Amino acid sequence: MSFFIVNNIITPYRVALFNEMHHQNPDAHFVFLRENESCRSWDIEGEKKEIKFEYSVLNSLLIRKAKALTSDFFLNHGISKTFRKASAILVFGYNYPGYWQILFYAKWNRIPLIVFCESTLSDDRRTSRLKAWLRAFFFSQCRMILVPGQSSKLFVESVVGDKRVVTAPNSVSDAVFNASFSGQAKELSKEKAHPVKTFLYVGRLSEEKGVDVLIQAFLMGVEGARLVLVGSGPLDSKLKSFAEGDERILFRGYLQKEALPELYHHSHCLVVPSRSEPWGLVINEAMQCGCPVISSHHVGAALDLVNEETGWIFSAGDSSDLWRVLKRSAKQTEEERLNMKEAVLHKIAEYTPKEQASKFNFAFEECVKEV
Repeated sequence: MSFFIVNNIITPYRVALFNEMHHQNPDAHFVFLRENESCRSWDIEGEKKEIKFEYSVLNSLLIRKAKALTSDFFLNHGISKTFRKASAILVFGYNYPGYWQILFYAKWNRIPLIVFCESTLSDDRRTSRLKAWLRAFFFSQCRMILVPGQSSKLFVESVVGDKRVVTAPNSVSDAVFNASFSGQAKELSKEKAHPVKTFLYVGRLSEEKGVDVLIQAFLMGVEGARLVLVGSGPLDSKLKSFAEGDERILFRGYLQKEALPELYHHSHCLVVPSRSEPWGLVINEAMQCGCPVISSHHVGAALDLVNEETGWIFSAGDSSDLWRVLKRSAKQTEEERLNMKEAVLHKIAEYTPKEQASKFNFAFEECVKEV
């Protein structure tokens, strides 16, 4: 049986999962619609060194580079040649023309198609009727739908009812976010808190990420704390201006993932202030390093990973609510801080590439049985 897994580009946060899928199923084939996109700062050449599976990149025709959009617009060719031996195909989304090309090819050739969907009900608020109809049609043509957690499951069920939905919990590389500090997790958990508590943001500096809300909340006053912002994006200059030169707000620019574990380990909390976020893998990264999380209620991962034991949830877009949470977090006692770190490590322990890969392989096997 030939299982094909298709992702938009060589994505750093999927490499560990794909390596594990290959380990569990050496006959799996990995295909990318394009090697990279113009809007990404990822070190793709560095990622290739970590890849332990064979893959192919479809030929593509670039129509438009990303501007205000979050992705390039391109068409693929060579679909029939690439997938002619496929027993089942898994696509990581439905928002690229290439995924639709594969959908029609699979339908015409009676190949089971599986889609991995991270969309949530909060994402759906700004979706036009046409896009909603197209998405519902795409889902209806799939044999099975995989989701990372409860938020996406609720969304999919609102679109297609109780169509076969399987939860495959999102994960990140435990080699990067654990082994880098192997044997140090307990010591770091017991480490004395830094006199200045660091609230950390990691992600794009763009409108949907809500970084302006975070800066506004921090400027309201959080005693004994600093704010470290890691990332780049279209709002870089605007946000720096908004920060008013406050020395407690540090812009670190974009950092490769290898530089992140130490930041997570030594930060008081990760803050994810997104107005819209399908999942938010930075939450997985931070929690694997024992870092608690403050998240908006529009972040998909919050429903599964963030609770009163592992962090705090605030109302998306509400800087006053976030300010109250930041102040409450900053006032934690040392005992409360250590208990929360322990709860964080316990909660995230099940969210591994091994577990997620097993769910994907289960979906493949189930689909093929029905053919």
